[in-house]
Amino acid sequence: MRVIHIIPSAFGYFDDIRSRAFSILNAQHELGVEVEAITLQYESPSRSVRQEVEESSPAVHSYQGDATVGEAFLHLDDSDLVILHASFFGAGGKVLRWAKKGKAPFFIVYHGQIVVTDFYSLIIKIYNWYYLPRLSRQADYILDIQGENGLSARDIAEKAMSLYNSLV
Repeated sequence: MRVIHIIPSAFGYFDDIRSRAFSILNAQHELGVEVEAITLQYESPSRSVRQEVEESSPAVHSYQGDATVGEAFLHLDDSDLVILHASFFGAGGKVLRWAKKGKAPFFIVYHGQIVVTDFYSLIIKIYNWYYLPRLSRQADYILDIQGENGLSARDIAEKAMSLYNSLV
């Protein structure tokens, strides 16, 4: 089974979501799932971000380099499950067009809203206000973990896999 995670990583706004998403990805890897991550960002990841990902997720064997969203999304059709971690920023239209095709089950793991602290975070909030309802209508399942801080990454990974198994 192959699962692709779409993980927000632009600037510093998504550090908590990215960290938790990679922990979930790693837990799925420990369950024997082939996992891959596409990070949505607007700059090349710094050495410290790469190191943080490697430390938090041993399932990520190596950084494969920069790719455009279009190039990265070519892999979605070959997956058994696609998981979008939200709130997010970037590629909303591409994710929505892919989800409407229905080629693989599509889950959203909702980590919560971005706190508005400046103008850019307001733009992110408006972006999610526009895209999340549309994406939610296409999702096979939405796993809301914003209030479930007691759940471990493994609990969330097992729950996602159980939900996937109930669909196929």
